[in-house]
Order: sequence, then C-alpha cells, then structure tokens
Amino acid sequence: MKDKNTTTEQTAENSLPPKLAAALERIEAEGCESSRRVWELATWDCTPDEADAVVAAWEAKRAKAAELARATETAKETQPATKAEPAQDADPDFQFLGIPRRLWGPLTIKAWDATTVARKAEAEAEAAENALASRRKEIDQAEEEARAAEEEAAFAANRAKAAKEKSNNATSREELDQARKNAAEAEVEAAEAAAHAREARRSADALKGSLPIFTDMVERTSGNASRFRVAANAAVAHAEGGEVPSARKAIARAKAARDAVRVLEEREEARRNLPRVNCVDCKFWVPGVNDTGECHARPPSPTQPIVGAGDWCGWAEPIPPPPSK
Repeated sequence: MKDKNTTTEQTAENSLPPKLAAALERIEAEGCESSRRVWELATWDCTPDEADAVVAAWEAKRAKAAELARATETAKETQPATKAEPAQDADPDFQFLGIPRRLWGPLTIKAWDATTVARKAEAEAEAAENALASRRKEIDQAEEEARAAEEEAAFAANRAKAAKEKSNNATSREELDQARKNAAEAEVEAAEAAAHAREARRSADALKGSLPIFTDMVERTSGNASRFRVAANAAVAHAEGGEVPSARKAIARAKAARDAVRVLEEREEARRNLPRVNCVDCKFWVPGVNDTGECHARPPSPTQPIVGAGDWCGWAEPIPPPPSK
C-alpha cells in the first residue's frame, strides 16, 4: 500500500483525475466534517489508494478555505458594519414569490431554500473577491517596500565601498583611523540594510505565493454561486409553473372574502344608522285612506305602491316646516 503522506503531498500539488474530482464533488455535497468519513464515502466508487488521494485533496481544500476565511475576517474588520436583516424564519406573513410563508407548498419551500443557498454562495463569492483584492493590495505594498529596501541596501553598499576607498587614500594616521572607523560603521549599516532588503523581499514573495489560494477560492466560490443561482432559478420557475398560481388564486379568493365581509359590515353599520322617519312624516308619501298612502321614494312595487303611515324605509326626507311668516 502507498504511503499516505506521500499521496497527500502529491495530491495537494497536482489536480485530481476526472473520476476522483467527481467523487470529491459528491463528497463535498454531503457536508462531511472528518477525513475518516471522506475516506469511507470515497471508497464507494474508488480504490483505497484513490480514496487516500481524495482525502488529501479534501484536506488541502479545507486548508485553503481556512486561509481564505482568516483573510476574509480581516477584510470584514475594515468594512463598516451593516444593518442586520430581521429574522424571517418564524414570520408566517413573510412573502416569497408573492406568497406568504403560511401558504407555501413543497415547491415554494424548495425554491426558497435554493434561493437562500444561492444568496449565501453569492455572498461567499463576493467575500472571496474582496479578500483577493485585499491580498493584491498587500502584495503591491509589500513589493513597493521591498524595492525601496533593495534600493537603500544598494546605497548603503555604495557608501561602505566609498568609505573603504577613502581609508585606502588616507594621508595621515589620524585620517586612517577615522576612515577605518567610518568604513566599519558603513559596513555594519550595509549589512543591516541588506538583511532588511532580504526580509522585505521574502515577505513580498510569500504574499505573492499565497495569491493562487485566493484566486482558486474566487473561481470555486464564483462557480458555486453560478451553479446555485441556476438551480434557484429553476426551482423558482418550477414553483411558479406549479403551485404558485393556485396559491395566488387562494390569496385572491381570501381577499374577495375579506372584501365581502367588509362590505357587509359597512352595510350593517349603515342600516344601524338609517334615519328612522315614518312615512307619515316623509315628503315622498302621499296620504290615502285608513292611514295608508302612496310612496314615491321607495315603494314596495310599481303595481302596489301603498305603504302604511307608520312604515319607514330609511330613504325618508322629513316634511320641511312651513316657512315662518
């Protein structure tokens, strides 16, 4: 059996074959949190040696993700705080696709879940882009500092060379001693400047070496965001072509029922406030015989317009009082 450490190193440096890459993608979808579980899932369609390679690739990606997470947290610390969105999970009136949560069916729930995953993936992709931009700024600054340190090291070396040449051209013991002292100090300064330049260059190179981690993460998160958005759009289209129209019809029926209840309540309230004026006191009533007469406002029927003097309909207009003389 191959040595697992050797396989890990090789896998971390080289891309996986299509078969192993497909296995890794399937395992990542499972949300595994341990190398042992990854190995067990990989052996479903891989040999033990191939499973070791999948585990190594999984661990390498986890390490890259951890590095990106640290960089992302650093970038977030420099960004202004944003207002948090209110919790929506427990709100039955929260709407998606125009449908309140209490009326969601399985297709709408699936569409919402897919949309939530897509939004999260898009946020991760944006964070990865921001982290990459931040790292590039760090690299540019480190490169500038390294170039400045290298220039200063070159100047210090020239000063040390000039001081040494001056000691060779001394014309007296005192001048020689002072020149040698100055040359020694210049040599120390040149050595320190050279060490600083080497350290600055090492830091810049280390930052540049980490750039592929960030670019790989941007590619991965961007790809995930694109795939999840396509899946979310498909789920939304499925819901809108399935249960959403019926849910909207149910909402319309409920609204019509509420409107009918409101109209009924308004009418009942209006009936409770009708002006109760008896027909005998209404200007639209023409007196007849036996306390009856014809109604010219709201008769019971065109053929039988007779109402009693004590009746009332709510349309009455009292007989105005006679004008004062």
